[in-house]
Amino acid sequence: MMLFGVHLHQPVDNFDWVIEKAVNECYGPFFETLSKYPEFKFAFHSSGWIMEKIKNDYRDVFESIKKCNIEFFTGGYYEPVLVSIPSEDRIYQIQKLNNFLKENFNAAPSGLWLTERVWDDEIVSDLKRVGVEYVIVDDYHFYASGYKKINGYYLTGMFKKIALFPISKELRYAIPFKKVGVAINLLKNNLVMFDDIEKFGLWPETKKRVYKEKWLEEFVEKTIDKSMHFRDFYKNNKPIAYAFIENLSYEEMTEWVLDAEDIIKLKKEKQNCHFAKGSIWKRFFYKYKESNYLHKRMLESIKNESYYKLQTNDVYWHGIFGGLYLPNLRDNAYKYLIECDNGMDECKDIDFDGSKEIKKVFENSIFVFNSRGELIEFDNKIEKINYLNTIKRYKEFYHLQDIENKEKKEVKTIHEMDIKIDKKIYFDDYYRYSFVLRKKDEVNLDKLIKNETSYLELEYYVNFENDKIIFKNEKITKIFKLSDKKIEYEIKGEALLEFNFHFYDYDEIKEGEFEGDGFKFHDLRLKFDNTRYFVYLIKTYNLTEKGLQETIQGVSIVIENPGKGEICFE
Repeated sequence: MMLFGVHLHQPVDNFDWVIEKAVNECYGPFFETLSKYPEFKFAFHSSGWIMEKIKNDYRDVFESIKKCNIEFFTGGYYEPVLVSIPSEDRIYQIQKLNNFLKENFNAAPSGLWLTERVWDDEIVSDLKRVGVEYVIVDDYHFYASGYKKINGYYLTGMFKKIALFPISKELRYAIPFKKVGVAINLLKNNLVMFDDIEKFGLWPETKKRVYKEKWLEEFVEKTIDKSMHFRDFYKNNKPIAYAFIENLSYEEMTEWVLDAEDIIKLKKEKQNCHFAKGSIWKRFFYKYKESNYLHKRMLESIKNESYYKLQTNDVYWHGIFGGLYLPNLRDNAYKYLIECDNGMDECKDIDFDGSKEIKKVFENSIFVFNSRGELIEFDNKIEKINYLNTIKRYKEFYHLQDIENKEKKEVKTIHEMDIKIDKKIYFDDYYRYSFVLRKKDEVNLDKLIKNETSYLELEYYVNFENDKIIFKNEKITKIFKLSDKKIEYEIKGEALLEFNFHFYDYDEIKEGEFEGDGFKFHDLRLKFDNTRYFVYLIKTYNLTEKGLQETIQGVSIVIENPGKGEICFE
């Protein structure tokens, strides 16, 4: 017996070429293959927006899906982590996908694909309200909670019951990476395989194996009599037990959410202790301040369709996929944020860190300062871009060691790929905002790139005088005058002044040491008193499904003698 399912997702409004590649190398061949076996029963979940795009732009693939023997699973239409959004938003997102499935496939799902398998007891009552009877989680949820059996489903819920089907990690790592016979042999002790469809052609080295070497056809032909829909198993089999599981995700995610050194320590600890485990998905809001800020800005926004798109999970975390480090995902997120911004001037603790931010909204621009007088958001509402959409150079676990998987395999899973560090990587101990102050000592470009010039973390008193905002302490005074599209500033005191900006491209930016009174790129203009200044690109080296990747996250301009100046866009 086998419960087999695949999950399809792309970040909302991802590049067209990315989607076309996925359709041509994975989605199309997969459903074309399975449409030839109408007796093979399997489950399928897709985020709604990408299914709608496939329907509109890849009609042949959409028709192949209709020919398959599918049990459709529901979930959030734009693939949010359900526990990260308010209750009413969960209901909206799930019902929106339910409506799409009903309209296009006459399907009324009973099962829910849980985004990134992020389980939390908090969501049970909302799932029941939209007709969900069973949810897909990981076997790790149960092992980490002290349960040993995974071949079936459990019932859980304190006040309302819901069923949980645990996915077998052993099957996840075997299909389609091991030979068909080996994978089928594992079905003797494992029941559920439900994982990303991208491993059938899009993950490294899988296209040849799955389609050219006909791995998928052989697997289907040899398991067609074992295949069963989840709804039939649920209807005809009793639960293993009534149980409660930890509010975790799949095992790898519970590691990624930790700090770099702790991930390495945990991996070693697990060799000695079965119950050693990482942390909950929501810790990403602690680990990555940029993620938390975007999330909290979302929560105070107007609930239009852009608001729901902003809830797409990919931009809020990072593991072995690009996630938060991908500038295009953050660009899309800030585009949605600008489109759903509440339009209000505010002085409040926006990001829940205990300090108030100052937000000022104009017809064509939005400015947000933190309590240290650093500009943390600068939106061009016309072009729908945030010029402060940068990210700190974080230390990640894969920066601390070369990883070489010495086990010989025909095809490795994405979790087993080799990682070679062949560059010197530098990290930040501050966030890449603007109007950042550094200690004024002997400075050069090399020291700035290596972050060897101290960040001045100062506290300020804040005053509002006429049309000015003044941040002041005994050493430094920052004076800002805001108008639409422009900030006029004056910095009094001894310090280096740093600006960090984000653009869609950086092709024509020249790095180096310069003398002058300004910096201009695309439609953004920075003016300052004539002085020495430095320009360099902010680069991260982050893991993706293709390995370690250099990504330009922004440009840094450091001014030796701040004085007076202005930032504006044209």
